Amino acid sequence: MELHKGDKIKIFLDTNVTAYVSMIHDYGFNCQVVKRKYIEIGEPFKINKEKLRTGRIIYKAMFDKNINVEELSNTIGVSENTIDNWLFGRNSPDKYNRQKLKEILGVEI
Repeated sequence: MELHKGDKIKIFLDTNVTAYVSMIHDYGFNCQVVKRKYIEIGEPFKINKEKLRTGRIIYKAMFDKNINVEELSNTIGVSENTIDNWLFGRNSPDKYNRQKLKEILGVEI
């Protein structure tokens, strides 16, 4: 699949938006969902595989414990955007937040 900034992917009723966004990030692009009608491809970013691995560990633990981004952000005391950045490998949690994740999700990062 070849992606370019400005490309749009139409969202149908049965579209798994989370899966598409994850795939787009795996290809190294930012994106945004526009009015639940389409996903617009944004600027490319450099993929840091270690940060991406950390994000996948957090995501799997959240899924296993049935915790969503809003619940996790409220419990830890960070914004939902911060959690998204961890999940998509843009940033990694600091030492303090790693300890909080260990307590809440039971994962060591």
